[in-house]
Amino acid sequence: PVANSIEIAAQTGAPLPGGADWFIGYMWTQKLQHDPGTVYAYSNVGYVVLGSVIEHVTGMRYEDYVRLAVLTPLGIQRAYLASDTISDAANGEATYYDYPGTPGVRSLIPYVTGFVPGAYANHDFAVAEAAGGWVTTPIELMRFLLGFPGLFKNPDTLVQMQTATLAFAGKTAFYGLGFNMQPDGNGYDWSKDGALDGTSAFLHRRPNGFMWAVNFNSRSQDGTSGAAGDEGGSFETAYVTQLEAAFGSLTASQLPATDRFPDYPSALVKPQIASVVQAATGGPAIVPGSWATIYGANLSAASRLWYPSEFNGNELPVYVDHVVVTINAEPAAIHYVSPGQVNVRVPANLPDGPVTVMLSHDGQSAQFQATASALAPGFFTYSAAGETYAAAQHTSDYSGVGVTAATPGTRPAVPGEILAFYGSGFAPEPAGRIVNSTTALPGMPAVAIGGKPAQTTPIFVVGAGLFQINVTVPDLSAGNRPVTVTYNGATSPSGVSIPVAAQ
Repeated sequence: PVANSIEIAAQTGAPLPGGADWFIGYMWTQKLQHDPGTVYAYSNVGYVVLGSVIEHVTGMRYEDYVRLAVLTPLGIQRAYLASDTISDAANGEATYYDYPGTPGVRSLIPYVTGFVPGAYANHDFAVAEAAGGWVTTPIELMRFLLGFPGLFKNPDTLVQMQTATLAFAGKTAFYGLGFNMQPDGNGYDWSKDGALDGTSAFLHRRPNGFMWAVNFNSRSQDGTSGAAGDEGGSFETAYVTQLEAAFGSLTASQLPATDRFPDYPSALVKPQIASVVQAATGGPAIVPGSWATIYGANLSAASRLWYPSEFNGNELPVYVDHVVVTINAEPAAIHYVSPGQVNVRVPANLPDGPVTVMLSHDGQSAQFQATASALAPGFFTYSAAGETYAAAQHTSDYSGVGVTAATPGTRPAVPGEILAFYGSGFAPEPAGRIVNSTTALPGMPAVAIGGKPAQTTPIFVVGAGLFQINVTVPDLSAGNRPVTVTYNGATSPSGVSIPVAAQ
């Protein structure tokens, strides 16, 4: 079922990509095939449930808890949850390739039309985080194999791993808490394989302590439907056999006598923050509840907006493509990520003055001292033909205000018509990460166009951190005319204009 998200979404009417809670809710409506504990069947569903249990018990996101409790103690940084698209590739992640002649499949991402390579559409990683959803390297897998038993808080866990359940009665090999267990007279061989379109992997831990791991960024055609317990098909059988033979021929004198892990540091490129500014004006003061822009380098691997599925009810997402932002330790909602720019909604209830902005990407963090203010009004703008124009619309048809030759689809304003201006920073918003409803701010703004006062409506909150003012254009001659807004004694930056045509 983990591979059937498109079909499940069609049945339930849910948006894609989905999430673990949505998937579990659907599976809860399905009948069990067997009484629990009586029959063995490999189940990704069970791991999806286990990941959700971890979140509910710890109060943390699954990835964050695993990073805190497992990866960090083992010195593992280069491990992170996968995504379904090339644009969301993690820091340093490989490109995946299907076998020659692989047919295309439908994408899980709603805005991707047509057929795409199965390696980028065959698995809903928003669902399967805890069911094979991690991206990492063979070196990090070795760190995990070597160290994770030392993290067990209960000594009986290791015994339980190596004890067959009733479902394996009469069988030599069995499945023990995530590993294939094979007794060999000296203990147990632990192994685990895994494969999806575009990848195949295997890890092995012998009773004598010898361990190995291998990752590939493709798999063979018969690996798509290999025998039970043989996800990679003949390709996996061949490489496992050859690797085991090669390792089996090694003598102690051929093995390194020193710890080689320091030669392969677990490190990622650190993000760097150059500035944090008010999103509309580019000014240095950020306002609680309004939008801010973080500029820098290595801020994200992807370039995309939030997905609807990343919302938590009516709460805006605070985690987009491995990026998390906090301001004075309060999570900030994230609307857009890219390597050089991240747009966030500033948390509510910040004090005026210096605030600490922290951005984390793939477990690496950067800090910046920004300035918070209760008031820093300004219009959103865009640039065309060397001019900075206010982002405004004609209320008659909601087309953009602009110079048609420079920005096709727009047209200049004319005296007497009503324009809708959009801005940010007019007042602290208590909504924080919540999507707020339309409300009006107290008092009236003062808007001047071409130096003349204009008739306005109150300032309305029309979306998360988005303010709107409807303004009647005064009697002006044609040309680019400066526009400013003053509210509660604070005035927007100069240098912003709108084009005006003759009436």
